Amino acid sequence: ICTYEIMEFGEHYAVDTIKNAKALAAALDRFGFDVQAKEFGYTESHQIAVNVRNFRGGERVSKNLEINYIIINMNMLPHEPLKAHDHPDGIRIGVQEMTRFGMGIVEMERIAELMKECVIDKKPVKEEVNRFRSEYQRVKYSYDEPMPKQLKVLKGSRLDK
Repeated sequence: ICTYEIMEFGEHYAVDTIKNAKALAAALDRFGFDVQAKEFGYTESHQIAVNVRNFRGGERVSKNLEINYIIINMNMLPHEPLKAHDHPDGIRIGVQEMTRFGMGIVEMERIAELMKECVIDKKPVKEEVNRFRSEYQRVKYSYDEPMPKQLKVLKGSRLDK
């Protein structure tokens, strides 16, 4: 089933995932985060890298966000020596799961805002994260959701053959 889903929805899912990663990166940048690779459009994949050295580093930021139910990874950045692996300057944020649950560009703005409130403004956001996430429970880009337009078209064209 997974193979058929990726064949059917994979290209659309990939395009939407990259759009979301770029949108989240741009929003975080506007909110004062040091998002990496701005000169290259931030990313060409599902993930973005952020230097959070000014907010006590990747280890502390990732733990603080996790306590508030925002799950990201601490991550070394290219400028760091290998010995910094346990206490890196950076974090890595992937958007593929959020995209798969139907979040888009507007929601990426909200996620950036929640991250800003948590990391920069030092506010607890756990309850708001739970409320926000509760609106996205159905898996998209799959056969689990009602038959998408593209499947209806394909089904009709297959019947015509």
